[in-house]
Amino acid sequence: GVNEGRFLIDQEAPGRRTGPRVEIVDLKKERGVIDIALQGPASREVLEHLLEPADRRTLAALDRTEFCELTADGHQLLVARTGYTGENLGYEIYVGGPSSVWLWEQLIEGGRPLGLLPCGLAARDSLRTEAGLPLYGQELVGPHNVDPFEAGFASYVKLHKPFFIGRAHCVSAYQSTTRTVVRFETEAGARRVQHDATVQDRNGTIIGRVTSCVSLGERQVGLALIDRPTLGPGDAITLLNPATGRAAESGLSRLSTGDRLPPLVRGVVLPRLRAREESRQFGTE
Repeated sequence: GVNEGRFLIDQEAPGRRTGPRVEIVDLKKERGVIDIALQGPASREVLEHLLEPADRRTLAALDRTEFCELTADGHQLLVARTGYTGENLGYEIYVGGPSSVWLWEQLIEGGRPLGLLPCGLAARDSLRTEAGLPLYGQELVGPHNVDPFEAGFASYVKLHKPFFIGRAHCVSAYQSTTRTVVRFETEAGARRVQHDATVQDRNGTIIGRVTSCVSLGERQVGLALIDRPTLGPGDAITLLNPATGRAAESGLSRLSTGDRLPPLVRGVVLPRLRAREESRQFGTE
């Protein structure tokens, strides 16, 4: 409809039209393509075992967010140097349904000596939380309607471009941002921090809520949406899980002897994204 001019794309310039036509193809629906994510420091070495020398060179030259078409034993692969685990090296491999089982088995077999293991979305969620990457529905949009500027991903919204659909709204959101997503770490041995736990500053003022939290050894690492500019790396915070039972039903003003409140969890704000030094500390790089 936009290509045909049936919809208004800029209220301030009703006569504006789009440029060259764009065709979007749903590869999963049209060709039965699936995505297998191969992540981690050894991912290139694992994938190279399946490729001819020319394709190995192509893979080695691939930069972040770039993709290429490769062939492995006659199977066509679309390989992107992307991922959502926080690793410096990783690939997402798009392969047709009939070839997917073959590729999976080859990766598992060839990667076993290098420590490759199959894992699901829960593992991916732990890794992306540790790295500080937002998840759509939690640190992006979701119940709190978080925008990319609040999520710490402002660089992905190209405001320097003279026009794109929604640019005016994005500029307004950028200029009026009052919240930000921060990454935090709890003290060792703390009670598990739940989703939607409140975040308090050192004065006891509630400044936000936890959106994600995962266990990492003796500690927990999580993300929280807070008021800005409130905290920076190294600042102390206190986390309070949502109340349950009578405390949740009656409120603090009507609590009596014997009622129980969730214990406070102490933590500290970390740099927004995980650094390499931190990866070595936790043994995840």
